[in-house]
Amino acid sequence: MIPYSIHVALLLAICLLFYKLLLQKETYYRLNRVMLLTCLVLAFTLPLVPVPQQFSLREAAPINTTVYAPAVSQPITPVIQDQSPAKTSNAVKQITAQPESAKITEEISFTHRIIKWAFWLYWCGVAVFGFNFLLQIVVLLYQAYKKPFMQDGIYRIVELDDDKAPCSFGNNIFINPAKYDWETYNQILIHEKIHIKQGHSLDLIVAELMLVMQWFNPFAWLYRKELESNLEFLTDASVLNRLDVEPADYQLSLLKVSVPNYSLRITTNYNQSLLKKRILMMGAKKSNIHIIWKYFMLVPLLVILVCGLNKPVAVSSVLPKQHTVITDYHVNNNKQFLNDSARVNNKRHVVAKNLLKSPVSQTNAVSVQYVMVDSAPGVHNQLKTITKPIVRNNQSAAITIGSVAKSNETKSLKRVSNDSIYNFNSREIPIEYARGFVNIGYRNISVNDLAWLHSEKITPEYVKGFIDIGSKNIPVSDIIALHLRGIPADYVKSFFDIDYKNVNLSDIIALYSRGITAAYVKNFIDINFKSIRVSDLLVLYTRGISYKYIKGFMDIDYKNVSINDITTLYSKGITPAYIKGFMDIDYKSISVNDILTLYSKGITPTYIKGFMDIDYKNLTVNDITALYSRGITAKYVKGFMDIDYRSISANDIINLYSHGISHEYIKSLLDINYRSTTVSDIIALYTRGISYKYIKGFMDIDYKNVTPPDILTLYRFGINQEYVKGFMDIGYKNLTVNDIVALHSRGITAEYVKGFIDSGYKKLTVMDILNLNSHGTTPK
Repeated sequence: MIPYSIHVALLLAICLLFYKLLLQKETYYRLNRVMLLTCLVLAFTLPLVPVPQQFSLREAAPINTTVYAPAVSQPITPVIQDQSPAKTSNAVKQITAQPESAKITEEISFTHRIIKWAFWLYWCGVAVFGFNFLLQIVVLLYQAYKKPFMQDGIYRIVELDDDKAPCSFGNNIFINPAKYDWETYNQILIHEKIHIKQGHSLDLIVAELMLVMQWFNPFAWLYRKELESNLEFLTDASVLNRLDVEPADYQLSLLKVSVPNYSLRITTNYNQSLLKKRILMMGAKKSNIHIIWKYFMLVPLLVILVCGLNKPVAVSSVLPKQHTVITDYHVNNNKQFLNDSARVNNKRHVVAKNLLKSPVSQTNAVSVQYVMVDSAPGVHNQLKTITKPIVRNNQSAAITIGSVAKSNETKSLKRVSNDSIYNFNSREIPIEYARGFVNIGYRNISVNDLAWLHSEKITPEYVKGFIDIGSKNIPVSDIIALHLRGIPADYVKSFFDIDYKNVNLSDIIALYSRGITAAYVKNFIDINFKSIRVSDLLVLYTRGISYKYIKGFMDIDYKNVSINDITTLYSKGITPAYIKGFMDIDYKSISVNDILTLYSKGITPTYIKGFMDIDYKNLTVNDITALYSRGITAKYVKGFMDIDYRSISANDIINLYSHGISHEYIKSLLDINYRSTTVSDIIALYTRGISYKYIKGFMDIDYKNVTPPDILTLYRFGINQEYVKGFMDIGYKNLTVNDIVALHSRGITAEYVKGFIDSGYKKLTVMDILNLNSHGTTPK
């Protein structure tokens, strides 16, 4: 594993260098993302790819198929044997292994010790960083599902109460809304939503897994930093492509988000450490399409790395087909025929892998071919064959039950082979015992089975009980399994009597071992649970779930509930009466998961009925739990209905409630015919402290087409209705908000403009006025 890790580390370093030299400053952020992820994956997979010798830049040593014997106290002679009979005497090749020096052995031992310690150190690091990776995920999941949150489409905005930087993971956005003004808060959400939409969390997970395996590699840490930086550049570019985001405002929001505590490394966050670099990249010139050749340079680079670093496919030096490899077997080998021939005249020997078997059906012997190796050097080695007879006990004692039974019963009993009978020749089976099985129709029974039944003291009467209930061909092994557990035939028959016949031996044993009777099973059949499986019965019985509990669900017409659902509901203490409460209020299509969610939150049918009574019926379970967790009641929602603000979603209600916006505030906007205001606009106006009177002032001076963003802009620059009315009174009625802001920022008043009009300059544009003012020109 250590050489592989070093190989991966080298590839990561080269890919990082390639990226920083050629691609880092390019604005093809999506392409850079693909390139970084591809290089990361290839760094871990390319070392495993073998390279053919003709393409490799390394040379492969040939493989020698001769197998040498293990090191022993005396020299060992590996032998290559020619199996051709004509060449047997000339086919022995002697190669004497030379002993290694003590110094080399000591150096190898030290090297092995270093490698061993490096191996354990590496895996300890993997364990530590792996634990850290899992801990980060656990902390994020805990925060995501324990902290209060707002559902915004596919996004979950989790509200933090500490000084952590805004971040996102999966579809969760973690932010402390109390720390930011509305505009900054909104731009943070836009930023993090793009992270989520483009799946940047997956990139960071892959990068973290890389660090777990490459924790010792400094280039891996730099690689991860470059990957994260590119994700931020990509997100910034996507934000600035939106029409509703001003680059200057967005950059200002980056400067506002300054926190001392960074988020977890695995999250995509509003990264402040890259702030200067990010702002520079926002203003960078777009890369030209002609630089695309840089990306294609990666392909030949990787090919060269594979050919230069990967291990080439070795060249085999194959022996001729007529040769076979001879290997050494120690004298303590477990195989009997090797034990018998392990020593001949107290001399070591080498045994061939292939055993030359003679026709054992006639001779009952095995021939073993081996080579004698003398202890004394220089002694001629000889190829010899020893024939070992294998004699079975009482091989000639071929008997049958028929040989001890009467002649008219002999044809009914099965003759057994010599290979079977010798195992039981010492057992005395009474003729009456054998005759008992013949009489009950159990005729085709072997001596082995008969001896097995006799040894377990199983009587023909016990077997007859199963035959009488229709199990005529029951195997002997099943009879013994039933007998060992004390299961009588009547127990099996009881299940047949209730029409529960599709049970096998394992089912019967499982039911009997748990003490489950046919009467217990019949209760489930009586309530139309006929197809209930044995595995389900075992689960229900061990959990103490009675048929009455299941019948309760069927009585309320909640029939499509599985056994797993029943056990889950039972374990949570949920009764059919609780579910019936939801069905009574016309909430019938509720699933088991919904039931579990509502029950875990303590939500009752009465709470949901409150919303249905005010005609707010299309609430999902997620909506209900979100409203309940915020403490929002049907009475609060009814307030919106009373002011004719009905087309409002659960998320909108939660957002309004979380910002403390009352019905009266919305009603005041509706009363001045400001009905096009969305919930997000209402929140923006409310959080800035803008009252309906401020908006009404513009409408009173006939400046009606001003939108909520316009109102926010005018309010931010401190522009009141009197200032705008002054320009309208002198004929400038079509001024845009941008015009008004531009004039106000220069300190230009309506009196200043009126001076030029009185002097005869009646058709001055806003640009003309700004130019005159910038040059210090006065009406005089």
